[in-house]
Amino acid sequence: MFDSRASSEPPRSGFFGLLSRFNAIVSALFMLAMLAGLLFVVFQLVLEWRRPRVRTDIVHVNPDEEVSERYELGMMESIEGSASVRLPLYSTQEYAYGYAGSKSSQSVRNLLLFDLLQGRLHWLLPDNQALIYRHHSLQPEGPGSKPVRAFLYELIERDSNQDQRLTGEDRRTLAFSTPEGEKFHRLLEEVDSLVGVSLIDSQQAVLVWNRDGKAQITWLSVTDGQILRESPVPEVGP
Repeated sequence: MFDSRASSEPPRSGFFGLLSRFNAIVSALFMLAMLAGLLFVVFQLVLEWRRPRVRTDIVHVNPDEEVSERYELGMMESIEGSASVRLPLYSTQEYAYGYAGSKSSQSVRNLLLFDLLQGRLHWLLPDNQALIYRHHSLQPEGPGSKPVRAFLYELIERDSNQDQRLTGEDRRTLAFSTPEGEKFHRLLEEVDSLVGVSLIDSQQAVLVWNRDGKAQITWLSVTDGQILRESPVPEVGP
């Protein structure tokens, strides 16, 4: 027999079917976006966890940042041709760092010079405010034991890029001392980078360095650290 109830139901519209499928697709895309965001957060956490917990050559100088700091002497280092040895003074700073909780940075802040024959000790720098970024021994090249004539230091004394840290990205001061840490003085300031340093003979060395995009050459006495002469590197035309 004929079913009047079936005939009274309106046929299902194609529009509502499309709308239902569209909602299902939107819901699926939303879930995929949520899953992608979650995976990204997990990925960042894994990256933070795998990064070294201790970073080097960084000094945090932001007064508003909570940083704990401690100092300790490093291993004794001999100096070729000298009766003195030196011990680096390391600072270790611990600070909060995003998802990783806390991290630490370690850097050389001073050098203790120890004359083994006379039993005399003295610090290279009067305080521990600077970062001793690099130090270079000026000594002859070649095989065998070669006495050190002098030391050249790259000091980071100012946060020149204003990122609240002293790092190798800041401008540096080039300084000089004898192998025993005597006659210490600053040679050049506001240097962008030290390209290289080489001992010419027992009396002098040459430095190549950059400032404001221009390279300079400086000849230096290795006996007293006096600048002998300077010359800009000739520019190459277009």
